[in-house]
Amino acid sequence: MCVCVCVCVCVCKQATRTGVSQVLSRLTFAAALSHLRRANTPIGKEGKVAQPRQLHNSQWGVVCPAETPEGQACGLVKNLSLMTYVSVGGASQVIVELLESHGMECLEELSSPAICADHRFSKVFVNGVWVGMTDDPENLAEMLREHRREMAVGGAFMIQEIGVARDIQERELFIATDYGRLMRPLLIVGSNGLLNLKKGDIINNEDTSWSELLRKKFIEFIDVMEEETCYIAMLIKDVGKSHMHRYTHCEIHPAMVLGVCASIIPFPDHNQSPRNTYQSAMGKQAMGIYATNFQVRIDTLAHVLYYPQKPLVKTQSMNFLKFRELPAGQNLIVAIAVYSGYNQEDSLIMSQSSIDRGLFRSMFYRSYNEGLKSEGGQLLEAFEKPKREELGLAGNRVNYDKLDVDGFVSPGQKVADRDIIIGKTTLVISKDDHDQAPQATKRDSSTRLRHNEQGVVDQVMVTTDAEQGQRYVQIKVRSVRVPQIGDKFASRHGQKGTVGITYRQDDMPFTCEGISPDLIVNPHAIPSRMTIGHLVETLLGKVGCLRGTEGDATPFNEVNVEQVANLLHENGYQRHGNERLYNGVTRT
Repeated sequence: MCVCVCVCVCVCKQATRTGVSQVLSRLTFAAALSHLRRANTPIGKEGKVAQPRQLHNSQWGVVCPAETPEGQACGLVKNLSLMTYVSVGGASQVIVELLESHGMECLEELSSPAICADHRFSKVFVNGVWVGMTDDPENLAEMLREHRREMAVGGAFMIQEIGVARDIQERELFIATDYGRLMRPLLIVGSNGLLNLKKGDIINNEDTSWSELLRKKFIEFIDVMEEETCYIAMLIKDVGKSHMHRYTHCEIHPAMVLGVCASIIPFPDHNQSPRNTYQSAMGKQAMGIYATNFQVRIDTLAHVLYYPQKPLVKTQSMNFLKFRELPAGQNLIVAIAVYSGYNQEDSLIMSQSSIDRGLFRSMFYRSYNEGLKSEGGQLLEAFEKPKREELGLAGNRVNYDKLDVDGFVSPGQKVADRDIIIGKTTLVISKDDHDQAPQATKRDSSTRLRHNEQGVVDQVMVTTDAEQGQRYVQIKVRSVRVPQIGDKFASRHGQKGTVGITYRQDDMPFTCEGISPDLIVNPHAIPSRMTIGHLVETLLGKVGCLRGTEGDATPFNEVNVEQVANLLHENGYQRHGNERLYNGVTRT
């Protein structure tokens, strides 16, 4: 018995929680894709001290628990979660004046120094500076929170960024307005124990902006210090269940604890945690369409997948990361089976017929750049097709025939590793010992294609450089890359392997319906890695193929595998995706 499944995820769509997806749709994740979302711990990478590398409790919700490098930088280089916001900061004097106007006694104006020791009074700190005393810290904190939600303080000061934390035991009130604090948005739970935000508030008004959600007291930003004093519900359904639980806030969605790369993994909450870390690193190596204008860009190196497909199973976060619009992968028919011994360990067997039909075919671009040098205002180099007498012995080893008269190869020209693509000569001035006039000779300094590469000239751009205003040329060469033995492929669960052999379709196993897999994975890759999310994804991907629906693999949602098994059974297949495969060689 073997399993025949479709990889690249598909789950039955579940009903979205109260307005969650609508709230998330107000967010722009452009900043999340920036390298500025990475945080580096400034300590030495050497050494085996484990403590600074471990995930700290205070990092919940603001630092991704999965995305970190393997090896020596593990745990020291962190990545921010999707909804983490870094405070810009503002003048603390505005807050100090606001506190004084609401009853805080300034340190310089204290009626008696004994107040500092009075247990009825609490110290007030603004950005770590002791600014005064108050006998009503609770009302002072509530006033600040109300001002934050109302956005009552005007001017350049960003009132929504202030953090308010009260330490009852130590009788201290901490207020933070400085920059560089990690904050994240949370749904506000009202005094009646119910959410301020209702589903109709957003659905009835599609033009609701993120700033409007803040102004209407639906959502507020909480920093790490204030979070210690909040009581946060994990799910919206938990709010208002019991009067014993007086929640102050609620998570927008538990999946927001993850960063950009981990949000692309289907069911990461069902995988062994190191696998999610491996996938977060490998997801950056995936091949797709890296930019929509790749045809007019001239990058040093570029890989573009021919036929990228959006995955059959998606997460809600992928909608906002635009991963479905610019995907990095393809959906395959995959058999989990032992077949012929060429997929031992982490090797893969791939269908050569599928490769011939365009499976995982890609385009590789490489650019070659050359400029002209000058010395003392005299130009020493020139772009041209060198003459035979200037070539010397080099002319016998390379081919100059594909150069035009201007010294450049033409767009659309096929080139190989012996071909010259940029013709250039350098003026060499030689002097002898008898004070004779210096003699100038030309030396060939042309650029040839890299060794063992071939392709087609895609683009030739002639311009001038920024420093000296001399001519400058960029030539982009493209070549088609076809999957072959030794190439690396991976699923979205850290399950990676290299191609061990390719078989024609008539040698691949097939089902009673005549379906032949594109890829065969060894079943021994599953038990020790414990990627249960991978198995759930493949099962739901099969349902998606049969029903033509997209699956929802958002983490921390309630996934009922029994329901998916019933759907598979209703379509005439075995409940757990098992199918009998017949040997393509022996036909048994």
